[in-house]
Amino acid sequence: MKYSLKWINEYVDIKDFLGEPARLAKILTNTGLEVEEIDNAKEKFNKVVVGEIKERGVHPNADRLTLCQVSIGGGVVQQIVCGAKNHQVGDKVVVALPGAVLPGNFEIKISKIRGIESLGMLCSEKELGFSQEGEGIIILDKEAPIGKLYAEYKGLDDIFFEIKVTPNRSDVNSHFGLAREIACLTEKEFSFPIKSFEETSESTKGKIKLEVKDTKRCPRYTGRYIKNVKIGPSPDWLRTRLESLGLNSINNVVDITNFVMLELGQPLHAFDADQIAGQKITVDSSKSGEVFVSFDKSEIVLTGEELMIRDGERSVALAGVVGGLNTGVTEKTKNIFLESAYFTAASVRKTSRKFGIETDSGYRFSRGVDPEGVLLAQNRAAEMVSTLAGGEILGDVYDVYPERLEKKEVQVALDFVSQQLALEIKPEDFIERIKKIGCRLNVQYDGIYLIKPPAYRHDLEREIDFVEEYAR
Repeated sequence: MKYSLKWINEYVDIKDFLGEPARLAKILTNTGLEVEEIDNAKEKFNKVVVGEIKERGVHPNADRLTLCQVSIGGGVVQQIVCGAKNHQVGDKVVVALPGAVLPGNFEIKISKIRGIESLGMLCSEKELGFSQEGEGIIILDKEAPIGKLYAEYKGLDDIFFEIKVTPNRSDVNSHFGLAREIACLTEKEFSFPIKSFEETSESTKGKIKLEVKDTKRCPRYTGRYIKNVKIGPSPDWLRTRLESLGLNSINNVVDITNFVMLELGQPLHAFDADQIAGQKITVDSSKSGEVFVSFDKSEIVLTGEELMIRDGERSVALAGVVGGLNTGVTEKTKNIFLESAYFTAASVRKTSRKFGIETDSGYRFSRGVDPEGVLLAQNRAAEMVSTLAGGEILGDVYDVYPERLEKKEVQVALDFVSQQLALEIKPEDFIERIKKIGCRLNVQYDGIYLIKPPAYRHDLEREIDFVEEYAR
């Protein structure tokens, strides 16, 4: 899984590691989270700057090429030959200067093209590795500062870790989760910047009826109505953050649900509320033989065993796996019903494997998410929809949670931990470290503890698990 260190730094102070990320990578690898790759994006786009086209003419020896004079800051103007046609005088563009090495190990050199010297290249998205296609060069906003490094302007001056997350550590399948882990390993404080928002006096329950019939496979389901949203492109910072981590930008609302999933590890889904037949949502088994069409237009024949989200007439989502085409958010959407739920890992894993569907949502649910974080994620997304899409957040939110999912207490003997590790362990050290990973610990009697793991640590169930955790 790919992580942004700039994003991590918003929750835990890791500025000391940004200059030497290998040191942080070693700490994580030594404690069970193997960092497989370090990608320094700022270095990748070294000598790639914002420029402005001052003159645009035709190449004297090639009608299909343009000859541009491009300002790159500091009073310097470079002559550059370009094969694209979508640029004009005054356009702000991305300039790869001689010495730049673009993705694919493509080095930019001073060259002669049809007998005319070219001192750089005007870049398309393809040449920067952002897409597979790119006929025209990138045209930036008029406010883009000439001479600024493109990585800094675009927010790409970041360092990314590719981490091999083992299936048992689902708690770090998010940026906040990894920040929490780093805080524990480096003995730093961590925080989550929760933002407040205002609710209208209208009721979500007055807009949409909800019935959760299968509480075994869906122990918790929350839903909120948000009206008068304005669907459009996401702001640059949000698009950049998603795209730098491998997700395509769709629209502001869908992008927000993906952002929160990457931030908190909780998948969400936004339904076009006006497309929900009968204004009713039911969480129940599928109907055998029914054809479900996913948002990517794939047709799935249901067997009656799958957990589905249904409206008054048909299935609208394969629970925890993929949304349906019939209620997806489009440019015409005005009102949404925002879902944040806890679906059991076994249910989602079985469905994903049966149909061979791999999604970011299914990946997280099949490994286990935090049942106590469901409403937090929904509130986070609602606040962002209000800020970035102008939505009005209705109150009286649904939170169907009939039986709280709490971790069982585990009895741990300090002598057992010492024997397994062949170490003499001080009680106060053991207590301090176990509490740091979010556990509640009570002394049953001398040297014997009752430990209650946090809901997000699905891997802590037996005495031996706490031996391994202390060792880490």
